[in-house]
Amino acid sequence: MFRKIRKIKNELSPERTKEVLHKAARGVLCLHGDDGYPYGFPLNYVYDEENQALYFHGTKTGYKIDCIEKDPKACFTAILEEGISEDGWSKITSSVVAYGLVEEITDQDFAREAMVRLAKKYYPNVDLVHENMEAGFKNTKMLAFHIAYMTGKKVNER
Repeated sequence: MFRKIRKIKNELSPERTKEVLHKAARGVLCLHGDDGYPYGFPLNYVYDEENQALYFHGTKTGYKIDCIEKDPKACFTAILEEGISEDGWSKITSSVVAYGLVEEITDQDFAREAMVRLAKKYYPNVDLVHENMEAGFKNTKMLAFHIAYMTGKKVNER
């Protein structure tokens, strides 16, 4: 159902692919948008390796939510810049492309836990996480992207 990576020599191991998902700061989620156009948008996320899911948040209404309700199938891409190659100018990057389904996390305890995990990835300390959590949780919808298939790839961009 999902295509295999074409250049096998660039394929990352499953362990390295998961590491890229843990380390990358942001990714792009692509959904089926209006009139057949794709809708891709950057987002902060946290990877739950045990459940093979990504967690992210959004407002309770809007275009993203409309797209997910219409069709929960999605594609997610994360890119991790690894540095400059030996030639001194070309970049080395690793990327992950994942396919799966997006759904709202309806269990409020689990949604709160997912939001804390997400915040801990980006906030400099736990006090700020809890301070902002109380103010933002009631106005936020937590979403899960359940990974059905993913591949990782390392590229020297020259």
